This record gives sequence, C-alpha cells and structure tokens, in this order.
Amino acid sequence: SADALQASEEANGVTHKSGHPLFSSRVGGMTEIVLFSVLAVLNNAQDHAKTVAFGRTLVDEPDAVLSPSIWGTLGVAAGETKDLPFAIQAFEQVCNGGVATPTPFLVYSCLSAISKCHTPRFEEDYLKPVIQRGLVSDDPETYSYLVLQNGLTSANPMKEARRVLEDMRDKGTSLSVRVASLCFKILLRAESEEFLTFYKRVVDTFGLFKRVWVEELILWADRRRYFITTEERQYIMDEARRHFGVTDVRSEDLGGLEKLRTHLATIYHDLSHSPLDGFKENGWISPDPIVMDSRVHFLMKKKTCVDTDPEGTLSVLVTNNRGVMRERGNKLRAAVEEAASNPGVIGANEHKYFLLELVDRSAHRVAPPQTH
Repeated sequence: SADALQASEEANGVTHKSGHPLFSSRVGGMTEIVLFSVLAVLNNAQDHAKTVAFGRTLVDEPDAVLSPSIWGTLGVAAGETKDLPFAIQAFEQVCNGGVATPTPFLVYSCLSAISKCHTPRFEEDYLKPVIQRGLVSDDPETYSYLVLQNGLTSANPMKEARRVLEDMRDKGTSLSVRVASLCFKILLRAESEEFLTFYKRVVDTFGLFKRVWVEELILWADRRRYFITTEERQYIMDEARRHFGVTDVRSEDLGGLEKLRTHLATIYHDLSHSPLDGFKENGWISPDPIVMDSRVHFLMKKKTCVDTDPEGTLSVLVTNNRGVMRERGNKLRAAVEEAASNPGVIGANEHKYFLLELVDRSAHRVAPPQTH
C-alpha cells in the first residue's frame, strides 16, 4: 500500500528528487517515490484502468501537487483506456502547468495518449501549438505517425491514411515501420482491398517487415474470404511458410500462428477446394460442412451476418427454440437457380445464399445429390 511504502521510505532514510521541479509531487503525505512505486506496480500489471482511477483519486485530494512526470504517466494510461478528458487534462498539466519546462518525452507521451483517444482537431489544438512553442521537435515522421494514430479510430480512417501518406510523399519523408504498422491496422479495420497491394509494396519495395503484419494479412484474408483470388491465397500461404515455417496447417506447431489456426486452415481449404466456385457451378458445398465447422458456428451465432437486403428479397436466418430455419420467397429461389446455372462472377447476393446453404446443410445434414 502507499502508506506502507511511505513508512518504509521514512524508516530507511530514502532520499529522492522531491526538490527538483519535475519531481515535486506530494499528495496526502505521499511523496514522489511513493507515487511512482504505486504507478510502477500498476503499469507492470498493465492495469491502465486502475492507473486512471488512482490518478483521479490523487487529483481529487485538496492538497494534491502532481509533477509533470506523474501527469505524463497518468496520461499514458488515459490513452490506453481511451479516456480523452483525462488525457487532455494530463496534457494541459504537463505543457501548461507552469512548474517547469517539460521534457520532449513527456510532451510526446501526452500527445500520443490524446491521439489514441481521437479528437477531430488534434493537429490544430494540440500538435501544432507544442511544435510552435518548441516543446517537441518538428520531425516529419513523428508528426505523420501521431496524425495517423489519431485517424485510426476516426469515422473515415482510410481518408486520413491517404492524406498522411500523400503528405509524406510530397515532403520526401521515408516510410517507417511504425507508420506502416498503423496503415496495416487501418486497412484491416476497413477490410480494404488495398491491403495486399500495400503489404507487397512495403515488404518487397521498402524492405520493411514485422511478423505481426503476416498475422494481420491472414486476418484480412479471412474477412475478405469470398473476394480474394486463388493467387492471393497462394501468396498468403507462401508468406506464412516463409516467415513462420508453416508447412502443414494440421501440424501442432505453426511457428507462432497457433491462435490463427482456424483462419489459416480456412485459407488453405479454400485454396485446395475452391468451395465457392463449386457452389456457383452446381449449387452444392464440398466438402459437406458439419455443425462443428467454425464457419457454421459463427453464422449460427451471428445471424445478422445473413440478413435481408433493403428490398427484403433475401432470405432471413431465423433462430428459435427449434434451431435454425430458412425462409425463401419466389425471388430467392429464382436467384439461387440463376446463380447455380449461370457461370460468372459471384456477387454479393450469391455470397449470402452460399452462407445460408452452408448453415442449412450443417443443421439438417442433407445428403449431397447423387451423380450418375
């Protein structure tokens, strides 16, 4: 506890930097070293919510005097918990507290915390003013990183990413690993078709690489399962083999990709069997799915993934006490027959029919049609 740490400090005659303006906190008898000890325990446990709660308790003390270093630590926790008001409060105390000129690291930490929470006027209200005051250096890469991080949780992250990348290109700023990482997160969040193109450009052209990018590539492929080509699936499997040593998705050791085993197995399955093409040709899913199939489990639990279109012409997946059932209208039957008899590109509606068929086959275990 804080009291025990304070008593230990006094008993052992521990000295600290309480005389320095950056280390001059004192709250209810607790000195800087005691506060840092408590915050260190919380940070090591990565319990950012408790760190913020502890910080609010300190601020509410009538005689509270918190140094910029303490505020910087609290600001980081506020950013991790997306607590924008507290992150802004920490920023204001660090930059405008008047106790001492803060270090660039403290200012950057608070800027990063605010950008993680997202605020519409991040550049105008926070980033540019501290650069003009000389509190942080005007580094183009750092500027781009903070702006891109602020755009990660915006309503239109792709627009922000394009703007930042165009600005970096115009200024001749080199693409860094951390900027590329944020771009991958944005492309994954938007499920953008540009993900794989950007991945190839970053890895092959710029020579940058992080193992987590392959994991995000696999997640992206899983989310865009019915829109990627056979060549793209093959490239993803090759990347998993090259960087993680994956030679068999059934192996117990996937080189660190064990948590993505289902996603990787689905990519491999589609690469080997092309089930959507088979459904397009004969209206049947091969191999026949089972109830334990992860795709079926997801669709049965998330029935809103297969829902009516705006005109109400698609099938509705209904869950009741008797299980899963499917209701079809005349338009649906006609569309399914057309999709099964007409070779061509599978459209969005046919994707939904495919999912409905997948759930229906697994739920009722209908035998495949006999071929002669």
